[in-house]
Amino acid sequence: YVLHAKQDGLGGSGSAWEFISNLMFSGVFDRYPNLKIVASEFKMDNAAHTYEMIDYDMGRLATYDPDRNLHKRWPSEYLRNNCYFSFEESRSIVLTSPFYGADNYMWSSDYPHFQSVWPYSSKLVEKACEGLEATTVRKLARDNAKAIFKI
Repeated sequence: YVLHAKQDGLGGSGSAWEFISNLMFSGVFDRYPNLKIVASEFKMDNAAHTYEMIDYDMGRLATYDPDRNLHKRWPSEYLRNNCYFSFEESRSIVLTSPFYGADNYMWSSDYPHFQSVWPYSSKLVEKACEGLEATTVRKLARDNAKAIFKI
């Protein structure tokens, strides 16, 4: 399932997080553990921060008991195993990928839309990924999308 942007005053990310939260906390990912969703065109630069804080917030604000709660795993596990995010020109999201996202982020060029970065795609990817290991760059620019979409 690919989720596309809807402007909501939060840079597009609010509606994506609402959708992802609904899937997490309604038990959908427990019933369908192989379900993969991709949040595309949402400016999800806050994904790593959300990944870092969501378990803390969940444990602090709720009584988590896997035997009694509808959801059986911690929210970060759902993010890591079921949720993927595309990005275009975002150095901040690339820099967080060693912490969260090396397996969950995928670069997007927005081709063939008029605002696409094509034909300068590879130069922008190189610039955004400067300093990352080559294996991580390959994951972000190619391998994660291949794996998720089975291409």
